[in-house]
Amino acid sequence: MRGRIWRALAAPALVALLACVPASPALGQLPWVTAGEEGFDARDSSLSVGGELELTIFGGAVQVPFATADATSFSGVLNAAIVIDSVVEVGTTLGFTWGEARQSFTTDDDGAAPTNPWVYGAYVLDIERIARLRFGAGLAFQLDPRGFQDSLAALYAAGTHGLENMWLWLGNRVSIVPFATLEAMPFRYLYTAASFHLGVMVPSSSDSGVDTDVDLQFVIAGGVRAGPILGAVRLRLVWFPTDSIGEEAQVSLEPFVRAIFDLASLTGFAELRMTINLDEPLGFAFDQYKVWGIHLAGGLSY
Repeated sequence: MRGRIWRALAAPALVALLACVPASPALGQLPWVTAGEEGFDARDSSLSVGGELELTIFGGAVQVPFATADATSFSGVLNAAIVIDSVVEVGTTLGFTWGEARQSFTTDDDGAAPTNPWVYGAYVLDIERIARLRFGAGLAFQLDPRGFQDSLAALYAAGTHGLENMWLWLGNRVSIVPFATLEAMPFRYLYTAASFHLGVMVPSSSDSGVDTDVDLQFVIAGGVRAGPILGAVRLRLVWFPTDSIGEEAQVSLEPFVRAIFDLASLTGFAELRMTINLDEPLGFAFDQYKVWGIHLAGGLSY
């Protein structure tokens, strides 16, 4: 466990190292604007706006209290952001989840819940048009109370994302999330990325029966950008050092393929990826009672 965690610390270390390189404004680019074969292209405007929609599905056998069940999970997440004067980014994440568990000796049991809305601000830097560095902080707040079925539906939606961004899925929490992300094209065709998020998830009421938890999230990625296609894979570690039942971590792998296109004055993408949970508690993804996720995403920017 400790060796795996220390290896993951290389991602934020790389972000800190490249942050020391002389930087310039990042040309008004949103986080889902994909680098070209030789780096990030110049933009005509210092103002960018756009949105990204992601839909996720999962189906399989799962373990629920005192029983097993066949489960279906469907969730959607919408990201919207604006970059002002090429360097100041403001954005939000909104979403929903629906899940159903079917047991042979009971009727179908389903739940649905919105994600906790997340709003954030970030500063965006361009490093010689080869890399894009973003660092900032966000706030996620509880939208509504959740019953047991709704919380279970949100939990399995989180599982289909490898427990990424748990502050979106947990009820009864207000979360403060500082973060840093880096995308780079160090050589022609070679795409690399790294990110670090620190989630401090505070109970939203004193009688909620839960403690403040910390969520450390590390991601590294690598792939090839050739023509309009980017093929890559992400490796993610999500670690909860303050989990009430002891230290818990989830490692997952996400291969994905992204197609980039222009539509009039808009830049867009369509992406297909799969979350493969590698170890406990949600993996190996394709073993019985374990969790995976298939994601279809698309976005536009101006």
